[in-house]
Amino acid sequence: MGDLIYQNSRFIFAEGRREKVLLDCTDLMSNKSRISMHSLQDQETRTIPILLAGLMEKESENQDGTGLITALLTVLLVSELVKTSRPVRVLEYGCLGGRISRYLAEVLGAFHEESSLVCVCDRMDEAWLRQMETAEESPRINFLAGDYGRVPLAPGSFDVVLINGTVDFADPEEVILDASKLAAADGMLICCCNDSPLLKDLFRLFYEKEHREDYELDPFRILMTASASDRNFMSWEEADYEMYSRKVQEHLEQAKEIFAGRTADESKRKILKKQLLADIKEASIKGDEKRKLQLMEVRGILEDI
Repeated sequence: MGDLIYQNSRFIFAEGRREKVLLDCTDLMSNKSRISMHSLQDQETRTIPILLAGLMEKESENQDGTGLITALLTVLLVSELVKTSRPVRVLEYGCLGGRISRYLAEVLGAFHEESSLVCVCDRMDEAWLRQMETAEESPRINFLAGDYGRVPLAPGSFDVVLINGTVDFADPEEVILDASKLAAADGMLICCCNDSPLLKDLFRLFYEKEHREDYELDPFRILMTASASDRNFMSWEEADYEMYSRKVQEHLEQAKEIFAGRTADESKRKILKKQLLADIKEASIKGDEKRKLQLMEVRGILEDI
């Protein structure tokens, strides 16, 4: 289990013996850094830690167990906001009752009133409106009702995209692909999983360990971040389909040989399993469900050999 700690002017995520500094406020508070406080007013008393502490105090009043998720999400967002003095564009993919939306709005508005927050849901929820009415120092806010997986927004429009896994998405894979396309090339993706194992596993499939940061609060709640530049999808042309099909067939033939002889050494099996994993990702992107299931079955057999 992990925990968020504020110590010596630093926000730290501690998990076992591992500690990761998410936000170091030392220079921000002593005015030694080139990173400004942006549009935060009354800088002598209105520091970033005070801003965050106030938001976390509000969240501590809730008893449904999501307080730590919101606190961690807030710190991760601020760690991005302090890098720039320009307005920031944020998309919350899935919003329901609006509690996380309100915290996103208050943090964005505190840094720059010209920042924008777009909240997407497949239906309008009056609770969302009530939450947003209580937000202080809000940025520009828009609510968009639409089908998950087919959000009608321009690709690459957002600096930060949050996939809000407190929503029970019917097709998490479709959501991840859509959210990834909506992030700018140098943007940040945050995947918030709250008792949503399929969303967690699929995000890890598309953003591998070396390109991802995991913050596990307990076995059911985890936040993951990744750079949009590391996304594993592409636009498909006719030649791509042919090349993809040939490559997959070649890997399946190699697997058949291993199944028949059971003699391939571990290094060859390891290479083939990695190739099949890449094929599974491509099949998911292409929407080739039949081929994806076939590849997953073959890779599972390799794991058992």
